[in-house]
Amino acid sequence: MKFFTNTLLLGIAFLSLVVGFEGKKKSCEEFIQGREGTPVCRGENVFYEFYPPRADFFKAERNCVARGGHLTDIVDEEEADFLLQEMESRDIDLAWTGYNDHGSGGSEENTFTYITGIEGYNPVFDDTIIFSSNTQIKDCAALELENDEKFEVHKCGGKEIIHSICKYNFIHGSIIFVTAPRLPDRESTEGFVIMENWGAAREECMAKGGDLVTIGSRKMNNFVKDLLQNMNIHDVWVGQFHDVSTRKFKWASASYSPHRNWCTDEPAIDESSTTPAPEPSGQCVFFLAGQGCFGVNLCGGRQDDGALILVPKQFVCQIGGTDYTEKAMLRDLISVILQKTSEIKKDCQSC
Repeated sequence: MKFFTNTLLLGIAFLSLVVGFEGKKKSCEEFIQGREGTPVCRGENVFYEFYPPRADFFKAERNCVARGGHLTDIVDEEEADFLLQEMESRDIDLAWTGYNDHGSGGSEENTFTYITGIEGYNPVFDDTIIFSSNTQIKDCAALELENDEKFEVHKCGGKEIIHSICKYNFIHGSIIFVTAPRLPDRESTEGFVIMENWGAAREECMAKGGDLVTIGSRKMNNFVKDLLQNMNIHDVWVGQFHDVSTRKFKWASASYSPHRNWCTDEPAIDESSTTPAPEPSGQCVFFLAGQGCFGVNLCGGRQDDGALILVPKQFVCQIGGTDYTEKAMLRDLISVILQKTSEIKKDCQSC
């Protein structure tokens, strides 16, 4: 019995090493290899890309969104200095950020906000700056290399020669894209991602080469929770739905995950429903940022007095990988086997 147990443990240990090696996720530095925009990582969970001048702020943001990011927000002065150093190394004098006054009427500098909604670095502008009163094409801020105050204000729809900086959130070998809560105020939002129902949200993610996010671990759960809270977003669609054929919840990415962080009184599902996702009256999963847990809603909105009321949500895409793979599932299985083997050894006095 002792020989058998030791052999089993050695086999499991070897398998753990193999799975751990094969299942290793790409680091940020590995992930950005071959991407456009002369990318650079800052830590493990953020990278930036620097793009040549586009017609205006709006087209610059569309380019970032199409690739899974946004015009950069800036958390603090240290991040601003980091970006200015990167601009200098690329001979860039001026670059769009996501800082703008699209929600203010263009009257005062303290009404500026980042397109991602974060409460980040807020510079004090020069008193001589004249802010626009145009209700459609307002003022946007660009990082300026030779400006002591770091920012320079330009018309969002102007024709100045301005580069742009896209910022991406990164974890587990993939980009995590969240729809921006602060859309630019213009006649048309064409080209920008807006809030959607679950099915349309998934189509947006797939168009970017990804899918709705798979939250398959506590680490990813906390990462998404912190990201949404920083952006002041309440709840979002994620890639989980109720499969009426199996009567179980599954991830759209086809990944298996034992992570089920349900909110109180969830999952609140209609067991009699035969409508599959992503039909509006199917049952899809959202993530509640404040509590970091899952809830269930109709894929197209909510039911009220028998009528379907569309309540679109923002959403989170995962581009370049999934959080929980078959290898990760095998690692969890190995962990369970090791635990059970340990329990058997304790109970078996002859081992």
